[in-house]
Amino acid sequence: LAAKFDRIASKYAVWTVGNRCTYYDWIARSARAATDELRGEGAILDVACGIGLPGHQLRLCGFEGHMSGTDLSVGMLARARERRVYNRLFLADANAGLAAVESESLDLVLCVGALELLDHAICLPEFARVLKPKGELWASFQWEDAVDESGAAIASPTRHQNVAGVTLSELAAKLEMSGFDFDTAHVEKSHCAFYTPSPAQDGSSLPVPYLYVKARLASAPAVAPADV
Repeated sequence: LAAKFDRIASKYAVWTVGNRCTYYDWIARSARAATDELRGEGAILDVACGIGLPGHQLRLCGFEGHMSGTDLSVGMLARARERRVYNRLFLADANAGLAAVESESLDLVLCVGALELLDHAICLPEFARVLKPKGELWASFQWEDAVDESGAAIASPTRHQNVAGVTLSELAAKLEMSGFDFDTAHVEKSHCAFYTPSPAQDGSSLPVPYLYVKARLASAPAVAPADV
């Protein structure tokens, strides 16, 4: 997987524009709804940061605190370093945990566009471990039981790639088991987070539905929804 992302690192920005990715709009709206404290002094970890677009978006939205980024791809981290928005970048496979990050040291863990490729049983408890008691998780999950605006089911667009997301009930259970409070979380449903090539290989593309989640640890105050 690391080698794959090394190969596409130089083209990733173009790919993001071409597939009409909505991650960064959601990050921007979440940033507008964030507290002044989080924007000003919050310690942030961008997990699977890629070429640095999520962290760059936070900086553009006025986040001034210490920001670290981690990825399993050397090529992606090299591109992220060129943006000069991170205080620290380090190589790590999130599926092996976040041993380099101290417990209860972060105000925000950000992870977008990656969790369908990660082991939730490892990553989510680690996200909970490194967050401060009132810290926030901002994350995206591929939505497996998605429906469109009319209520019709959206077929999984990546099943042929052996990539699957989570149903809403699975998401709730996974977050709760990892120490997050799903009842106070804010979940935003996106019928199309980006487009992916159709398995028909006819030049067409399919929408990939997502669940954008903002959550806090159990017993922490409710998190604010993203701005609209």
